[in-house]
Amino acid sequence: MVKFAVMLGRLGYKVALCPYTNRDFWTDVASQVNAQRAGTIDAIHLQCYDGGGGNDPADWDFGDIPVYPGVWNQGDSVEQTLEKMTN
Repeated sequence: MVKFAVMLGRLGYKVALCPYTNRDFWTDVASQVNAQRAGTIDAIHLQCYDGGGGNDPADWDFGDIPVYPGVWNQGDSVEQTLEKMTN
């Protein structure tokens, strides 16, 4: 995975990681990639539903890489989605 992300970085692409478990593995991937090709990993889209339902974005520290929590909102109203994001 690291080699693939570095290759994409060399081609001018940015890479976002989308984890839901195994925080140490994903922080290691991000560190290795950005050590070899700075700025390649530029976002973390953290799953906070289904398998990642108990995830708290504050527990996932990727240094300068922003962590964006994601929730499942298919069929939910705007109000229901906002409630999920604030609880």
